[in-house]
Amino acid sequence: MAREMDFPTTTARERAAHYEHEAEKFRRMAGAEPVEHIRQELLAVAEQYRRLAESLNTRRRFTID
Repeated sequence: MAREMDFPTTTARERAAHYEHEAEKFRRMAGAEPVEHIRQELLAVAEQYRRLAESLNTRRRFTID
């Protein structure tokens, strides 16, 4: 059964906060990861989430939630 995405009912601010939280979670995971290539992958995912949050925050400055 297909599940609807929650995005239509959340604001850009809420989504940005969620992505920032996820970025921090992946940074913490990377900090605890002893295997270098896995640590680098986790940091790359954290950076992707950070960029998503930043793009929403930047866009939000020019539009209303």
